Amino acid sequence: MRDHQFTFVIDGEGVSPNTVDVRDLFDVVKNLEAALALTAKDSGADESDDLQFSLVDISSGSDTLTFALSDKMYKATSKIAHAVKTQDLTGIPITAHPRIYDLQRKSVTSNWSLGFISNGNGIPDAVIRPDGGLLKPARIEGQTTLYGKCDRPGGSNPPTARLRLLSGDWITVNLRNQQMAIDIGQRLYQVIGLEGVAKWNTEKWALESFKAQKITSYEETEARAAFSILSESAGSFWDKVDPEEYVNEIRSD
Repeated sequence: MRDHQFTFVIDGEGVSPNTVDVRDLFDVVKNLEAALALTAKDSGADESDDLQFSLVDISSGSDTLTFALSDKMYKATSKIAHAVKTQDLTGIPITAHPRIYDLQRKSVTSNWSLGFISNGNGIPDAVIRPDGGLLKPARIEGQTTLYGKCDRPGGSNPPTARLRLLSGDWITVNLRNQQMAIDIGQRLYQVIGLEGVAKWNTEKWALESFKAQKITSYEETEARAAFSILSESAGSFWDKVDPEEYVNEIRSD
């Protein structure tokens, strides 16, 4: 159910139905909704009623938008409004950051201020201004696990290896020590998992560097062997399934 409402304002010189392109208005609404939904999902919202969001009114020369939304989306709105007000996105899930930055770019390119209006019920006055952007770190660092095939382990200070990610991209990873290079050397061209610290460029959302701390226990398994393991735990359910035919059928969809 849409139990709450909040107001969002587009403010700028000459903002009116004659000057605001429908596509620009749609971009604002689309990125706002996506930022809220991703933030709500991070707090446990599901794909059903939890993510309801509707534009219910446009007024004051097409610059004042009123939205109706579900409880979890409303809580996400409050969280994002506080983040914009304090210019600190650390409490917002990283998945939502690109959408908020898209709103910031729209603010700059259109010379608009995009603002949440305080309603006395959790949402503060908070404005994305074209001349005062959000505090945005150039890079984000965090713990993650990468999967791919390694080659060229070795070197020193620090030892490194090339990792071909499952996406097909290559990245040179720093290894914790020489022993890790030796261990990787025994699993060349196999898909392995590496736990470590990654640095991401937030402008391009690209992986810039990775320091591996541990090789995971993951081992690549052929389809037939995987189904054999499944059959042991699932009784006769998989007995009539040809694993290679099944996997090929899935990949062809």
